[in-house]
Amino acid sequence: MISFFIDAVLLAALILTSIRVGRMYRELRRLRRLQDEYRSVLDQTGSMLTCVQDTVREIKEQGGELLYSLGTRLDEARIVLAELDDRLQVFRWDANRAAPTRCEAGSVGEMSRAA
Repeated sequence: MISFFIDAVLLAALILTSIRVGRMYRELRRLRRLQDEYRSVLDQTGSMLTCVQDTVREIKEQGGELLYSLGTRLDEARIVLAELDDRLQVFRWDANRAAPTRCEAGSVGEMSRAA
């Protein structure tokens, strides 16, 4: 009778252990599959980061060229603006010299009335 009780306890322990081992085996298979997916995602991420790095390097090079080009164009624009300012000052100076002053305009008007 005691042997039967011990055998039943051992049999129940064996069944529970077998169930647990089966669950652990399925869990390990799932973890291996997830590890493979994780490795695949990491590989893809690495290749994408390489592409992003190349793109950033290319943008940096093109940005430097663009910045240099814009700087050159700004320098040219400053030169043209300086020339325009000089010409405008000359034009104003010529216009002021050619236009009669108020005193001269007043005396011309008085002379025409007197005549």
